Amino acid sequence: MRVRHLHAGPRRALPKEAMPGLVVPFALALLKEERRYDLVHSHYWLSGQAGRIASVGWRIPLVHTAHTLARVKNAALAEGDAPSRSCGCGASTRWWAARTG
Repeated sequence: MRVRHLHAGPRRALPKEAMPGLVVPFALALLKEERRYDLVHSHYWLSGQAGRIASVGWRIPLVHTAHTLARVKNAALAEGDAPSRSCGCGASTRWWAARTG
């Protein structure tokens, strides 16, 4: 396993609502890497979207492990916690499954 730190977006803290806007710049930075990989493994819905772009560009498989899904997280909220907004992951997952067979 290799962990790479890529430059994509500003070098300052951003609100989580700004993160979807960095998916494509992050994926493009990833695609500029000279080293090639056997597969892409992602863990979060945003990294899954960037990973899908990279996997298509490199023509390698994407393995995605979803650890926290809004629907499940919201079902077990502690008293006073605000629910997470849906990321639309269900539609993305269906699209990826349809594209990859």
